[in-house]
Amino acid sequence: GNSIFLPAAGYRSNGYLYAAGSGGNYWSSTAYDYYYSYRLYFNSGGCYLYGNLRLFGFTVRPVSE
Repeated sequence: GNSIFLPAAGYRSNGYLYAAGSGGNYWSSTAYDYYYSYRLYFNSGGCYLYGNLRLFGFTVRPVSE
């Protein structure tokens, strides 16, 4: 019965904002090596989990219990 709202905030790279309003990229707290962490990506086509270099400006959505 719980839910969370994740806005389609896009992401930042090299000082530019991409995909704002059409997609969302959110960091997970789970890293899988020194340079990469998991990210949740969604757009109108679905929702996906990828690994990405940590240098991208993806959104962080803090959640508390």
